Amino acid sequence: MKITNQSFPHPVLGIQDDILGKFEADLNWSCDRAYFYLYPVFNLQNDTIEKLINNDSAAFVVHIECANTFFRESFLFTNRTPEIKINAEELRDKVDISFFISATKSIEHYNNSSVHEDYEGRVFHLEKGDILAYGGDTNFLAVKNYESLKAVSSIMIIIKGDNNLTKVNFNKDKIELSLSKENFQIYNNNKSVEHFRNFFHASLVLPVLYKALDFIAKDDSDLKSYKWFNVLKTRIDDEGLSIEEDEEKNFEIIQKLFGNPYDRFFSSINYLNEALDNAE
Repeated sequence: MKITNQSFPHPVLGIQDDILGKFEADLNWSCDRAYFYLYPVFNLQNDTIEKLINNDSAAFVVHIECANTFFRESFLFTNRTPEIKINAEELRDKVDISFFISATKSIEHYNNSSVHEDYEGRVFHLEKGDILAYGGDTNFLAVKNYESLKAVSSIMIIIKGDNNLTKVNFNKDKIELSLSKENFQIYNNNKSVEHFRNFFHASLVLPVLYKALDFIAKDDSDLKSYKWFNVLKTRIDDEGLSIEEDEEKNFEIIQKLFGNPYDRFFSSINYLNEALDNAE
């Protein structure tokens, strides 16, 4: 539930410069087989809203949506470091989260001591649920086994195409690399052989993922909703890496993310050379 482009009949902290102060939220999460656990941390710097929370007239709100499962729910707290527990079956893949503060009861004469001068001297009637502060949006990938995010198969598949050209399609949840019928047959017959798999990763997969990284560096709005985009972004963030529109740097990053595929490529060449020498 993104509210940055909405207008309100009263000043809201975090919307333009309506109110001086700060409301931010950080999020960590973990999971086990049965549940996802979310740990928001709220940073509020505004005396008026803090008093309302202390008086049980307002609360921190975490709004969670998962398009894949149609899960949509808001959680209210008065403490700054709560825990949210959600059944694991309720969340899958991308989960969108918004943070805000809302009134928990009607407030007859609301004004804020740090309000913008445009609102000075005005009071507002707030109903239960009205928004007082907006703390931004974030998302995470609800994946039970983090190791699965490291596999190329989590973001990319190789398929048989309908012509003789090799093509790539980024407009899917998984990037699709399509090969000609003949080339796909060769790939399919050899993909389970470790050393051939290393060749495929370096020659087919890596260039496609490098291009994908370029889309992420540009924060391409047309692709941000796809799973592959969010998986790669999550991997980059968790590894503490920084991407930008720098081809040389990003080429190094994509190798780090997927375990130096060129090293495996040349190791496989050595292995095959030794095998050929021993066969002579």
